[in-house]
Amino acid sequence: MNTVRQKKGFRAVIMWWGEYALRMQTEQVRAESAKEMWNDLDRSTAEELKDNTGPSHLPLRLPIHVEDYIVGESDLSHEKRVELECNRYNIGTSEDIEAARNRQLQGHAVLTDRMFDSVGGAFSQQLAHTGSSFAVDASGHASISQDNPAPNAAYGLGVNADIGLPPP
Repeated sequence: MNTVRQKKGFRAVIMWWGEYALRMQTEQVRAESAKEMWNDLDRSTAEELKDNTGPSHLPLRLPIHVEDYIVGESDLSHEKRVELECNRYNIGTSEDIEAARNRQLQGHAVLTDRMFDSVGGAFSQQLAHTGSSFAVDASGHASISQDNPAPNAAYGLGVNADIGLPPP
């Protein structure tokens, strides 16, 4: 987001009568007019802006306008947002969970991809769904184990299977 702003204002200096009279003299203002202007400023200036810390013979000091200014600002900001997948979609049913899983897996390699054929990709995916794990030795022989065998599962602890890999 890019924002451009301008701030207008003025700068004032707190002066006692002698400083003000010298300033008016350099601006070629007559002394009588300068004294009238000082009195007008004294009447129109709020009490909290005045002070009495000038010289002892004329202690009153007033804020005197000395210049106007404009400050230009340009802000540039960049925002990053992190949104969790679970907040982007309403996930409540098992179908929603499966749809979210499929979205998560999109664009990633999965075991059924052809590049995993030489190491038993599709077979290992089937084993993963049953809770089994396996290791393949150099001859293509798999050793299958299952930590929590499901009832009616064809895989048991220590069962060996030939998954049809070509010999090395």
